[in-house]
Amino acid sequence: MSTNRTEISTELVEDIVSHLDVADIDLSQKSLQALIEHREFGPAIQTLTIIAVVYDTTQLENILNTHKKRVVSQRGRIQMAEHKQCTEEKVAQASAEHSLLTQRKDRQAGVEAALLDDTDDRFATDGSDWLQSWNTASQTYLVALTAIAQSCLAVEQVDVYGGTWRCSVPTYEINEHMPQLKAVGLKEALASLRVLSLSMSTRICEPNEDADEDAVRRVATDERNYLGPAQLLSLAPGLEELDLHLYRLLRSSTDYEAVFTHISTTVRLPKLLKCKLRELDIREDSLRQFLRNCPRLKAVELREIRLKEGTWHPVFDQYSSRASSTLESLTLHRVFEHHLLEFNGPARGSSGIHSVMIDKDQI
Repeated sequence: MSTNRTEISTELVEDIVSHLDVADIDLSQKSLQALIEHREFGPAIQTLTIIAVVYDTTQLENILNTHKKRVVSQRGRIQMAEHKQCTEEKVAQASAEHSLLTQRKDRQAGVEAALLDDTDDRFATDGSDWLQSWNTASQTYLVALTAIAQSCLAVEQVDVYGGTWRCSVPTYEINEHMPQLKAVGLKEALASLRVLSLSMSTRICEPNEDADEDAVRRVATDERNYLGPAQLLSLAPGLEELDLHLYRLLRSSTDYEAVFTHISTTVRLPKLLKCKLRELDIREDSLRQFLRNCPRLKAVELREIRLKEGTWHPVFDQYSSRASSTLESLTLHRVFEHHLLEFNGPARGSSGIHSVMIDKDQI
């Protein structure tokens, strides 16, 4: 029976790795170079998956402070949570686990600091579960791309949380990391890139009781929130497949159509054949310009796309004009203007049809 790497516990993986005939296994230039030159592993490696581990001690600290544990139970569709008193044995177990995780967290921080040469205060968290995971995802993005660039690997496909639930890199962080990544050779590493899947998010705005509304607005509308994805795509002009997804955090207070506007005005992808856009805010003129910048597109998939300006009719007309050349299919799923669009076809209840796939003969 086969199993996926994500189905194996971190502890078991660490034990397996410790027995491999490789001097070091980490994301340093030396380690990755040794891996691809290994007499047995090197020729066999086709896919490298990097998974970050978050050593979250929040729940254990709550147990140690209150001697109570939060227990969640499912009753039909309703989740019920209650706090139960812990025995002394459970408290002692929590203390031991807390010490172990703290040691691993400190060791992990030391390895990351050694690779990045310094620590970054922007990765500090307030201890909340989602924020720690999100910041770790951003740091893993930086660590992984730094190592790939330094190792001079010829990369053909990169998936940055493309199929991961509730995990993305903030667009602001993509922009902030770009100078460092370019300095270590990211442009050369992505020269051979053919497939890119990127899940990006709106900026993480941590709560600050002292911040006034103007300060919050300045952070939310900072131009640096929008530049990173376009800069990343501009380093990979040979892309043949692209999947872009925007994850909107609850604290985001502004539209992000400027992200795609920068992509449409600065990025040219002459070899792009397949494109999937998910949950993006887009203007009509930006989408039409993007299509002109990708003259070889054969398949386009638009999911949960909101037009902030303009209408869909000119976009569909532009697709129609391309039908005799390259475009073979257009897939639409829940696209919006001022409201959710419905398409003519066999009835599906009173709400109409919100998804449609159009092949070349129907365009």
